[in-house]
Parts: sequence; structure tokens; C-alpha cells
Amino acid sequence: MLFRSMENDGEMYLMDELHKCRLSATNPANVGLQWQRSAGRVPTRGPIKVILIPVASEQEPNMYHGFGTWLESLHPAGSGLNHLEYANLLQRAQSYGKSWFDFTVLPSIVTLDQTIADYGIQRDNENRGTGFNQFMADVVTAADDVVDFSDYDAFIAMPPPGTVGYSPAWAQSPGSGVMADGVEMTNGTTLGDESLYWTQAEVLVHENGHLSGLPDLYDFAPAIYRHAGSLSQMSNPYQFRGSSGYERWLLRWIDDSRVRCVDLKRKQSTQIVFDSLSEAALPASDKDLRTLLAVIPTSSSTGVVLEYRTRKGLDATLPGAGLHVYTIDVNVSSMSGPLVSHRDDADTYGPAADPEDGADVYSRGVDAENSIKESFLRPGDSLVIDGYRITVPQDQVSFSNRPTFPVRRSGSLAVEVTRIP
Repeated sequence: MLFRSMENDGEMYLMDELHKCRLSATNPANVGLQWQRSAGRVPTRGPIKVILIPVASEQEPNMYHGFGTWLESLHPAGSGLNHLEYANLLQRAQSYGKSWFDFTVLPSIVTLDQTIADYGIQRDNENRGTGFNQFMADVVTAADDVVDFSDYDAFIAMPPPGTVGYSPAWAQSPGSGVMADGVEMTNGTTLGDESLYWTQAEVLVHENGHLSGLPDLYDFAPAIYRHAGSLSQMSNPYQFRGSSGYERWLLRWIDDSRVRCVDLKRKQSTQIVFDSLSEAALPASDKDLRTLLAVIPTSSSTGVVLEYRTRKGLDATLPGAGLHVYTIDVNVSSMSGPLVSHRDDADTYGPAADPEDGADVYSRGVDAENSIKESFLRPGDSLVIDGYRITVPQDQVSFSNRPTFPVRRSGSLAVEVTRIP
């Protein structure tokens, strides 16, 4: 069996010790957690070349008002990082320096033949998908005279403030994109009003996650962040802590050498020593590397995932450290819970949300932080999930000094996984 790389379509995976943990979907989607990467996505390592295109309509001259403020927000005067630089910082941090943006901002406004409102792309329009596809196609066509699209991996359409309330991504399959300058553009997104309510940098990184192939991990009801809380930026980008470990592995930011595929068919238990996912990956010259991610496959499309999160780096604001345990089902679609964190009370993961509430849906004031305390396993904790018992021993030093246990070092976490007969 072969597995297509998340890095590019040319790299293939032969059967190896991790192949059972490279989960595959029955019908792979454009965005999903399966290892069969959809063709046409942006690079996941190295630079991602992006052109930002301000757009408006000649029929609505009043819509030009406010563009100066809009553009200034990307490049604010004074010291400190602007939003594009901050987006780059976040992307580099969550990818351990393996991925970054190369942004270009078009200095002029591209005009469209029809008004933004005529496209019907507001969130409360049940037919908004058709209008959004046309809007993005028209942006490429209208900008083709001033933009050489062959120089870019993706584009960002920037409609005037007050015209689009959210920032949907446009991740098309080959053959469904738009031809320009001899290339087919299949990756784009917008900067809508939500980026004014909150922060543009986090929105940029989240939407690029879709262009890399990742699904939304949030939901609207009964609680918006009920599946993954704020432990992945594809769930809650406004409390930015980067992507989950499994997502980082999919995007080739975590090397295979740092992943443990747990197969207990021939033995009942195994022991793992985790390094913190929250800290920068150790250099390749360090021969004492520890596991960053463990996957227990429960079928060809499902698994239990373990990762150790600490109050370091992007996770500095975590309410505490511990073992994050979650399940993956790659056949579950975006916004339906393909990644679900273990927790005691799902209802504390955020307020019920009405899609018609617009930007108010994305409140920072979620209760997900309290649920992180409940969902993390700490020394002395144990849980049973999908036929396995996950144990974090209370006495970490004595437990990890057992002859069969890998040597534990400062800052790591010892864990035992047991198959329940």
C-alpha cells in the first residue's frame, strides 16, 4: 500500500512502521485529516507565496471609504509587528520553522462589475457557496491585468469593510479553479469583517490551514468549540495555540522520527516518553530525541492520539500542562468533529452559536480553558478510551526507571498504554 505525501504529490510512502497510523478516508475531501492529500493545495514546507488583492465595485463608490484604514491595519504605523509579520511569526512557530508566508499587497484596488452584495456571500444566505465561487473567480479575472498569478500559490481577496462578515477559504480541486497567466488558481481566501473584530493574523493562518488541506474543527451547535476547544487553531484561532500534533504531522512539520505508532496486537502494554509538543523541535543532531506524538490506530480511518502540551511557546497561556488525548475519524467532514478531545463535560467547550450572529459567534470568552483542565491527563490520572487504558503514572521517576522503560529526562512525560482484553 502506498500513501501520498502531504508535502507534495511526488513523494510516496512505502509500507513502514507508521503506515497503520497514516489514516485514510473512504472518499477523501478537499479539506480533511486523511493522509490522501487533495491535489492543488499550497506547499506545507518552505514559503507560501500569497498576493493580497483589495477589491470593490465601481457601482458602489462609497465602498472605497475605509480602505485606507483597512490597508493601514495590515501595515500599522509605529513600532512592533504588523499583522502580516505576526501571521508569519505564528506560522513559523507552529511549524517549527518549516513553513512561512511570502506576502505581497497589491497597492491598488481591483474593481468588479457587480456589487459585493450581489454575490450573496453573507453567512445567512443558504446559497452563498455558488456566489462565493463566482466572487473568487471574478477577483482572479479582474486582477489578471495587474497580477502575474504564476508567481503565487494563493491569493487573498480583501472586500471593503462592512460587505463580508466572515473570511471563508476557497480550496478548489484541479479543474474547478480559474486559469490565469498559464496556471490554475485553486487556493484563495478573504479577509472579512471578523478580522476587524478580532485579529487579522490569526484569521490569515487559520484560513491558510484550509488551503493546506485542514478542515474546520469547530461547530456551531450546541457549543462552537465543543470538539477541540482551543487546542487547535483550526478549532479556535482567536486563542491561538497552533495546530494539534496530528495536524502538524500531516503537514510534515513533525518528522516521522518523532511519531510513535502504537500497535498492541502482539502485546498488552507499552511505555512512551513524550517531549513537549509546545516547545521547538530539537535539532537533528540531538540523538536523544523523544516522542512528540503517539497514534493508536483503531481502524484504517480512526485512531486515538496522544500529545504532551506544556506552558511553553504558543501554549504559554494554557491553564496547565498535561497529556492531551483525542480521537481522529478522517471520514467525518469539516465542522462535524473529525477531531474530538477527550473531556468530562462537552457542554463547557463554548457557548451555543447561531450562524446568523456573524462575528459575535467568535467570542474570545469561551469556557474551553476550564475544559482543558478536565481533558488533560496529569500524573496519577488514567482513562479508558476505545478499548485502551491511558495511564500517566503518579511517580514519574520510579516508573520511568523500570528496565523496560525508555530513559526519562527533565521536561518529559512518561505514559503507559494498555490494551484492554
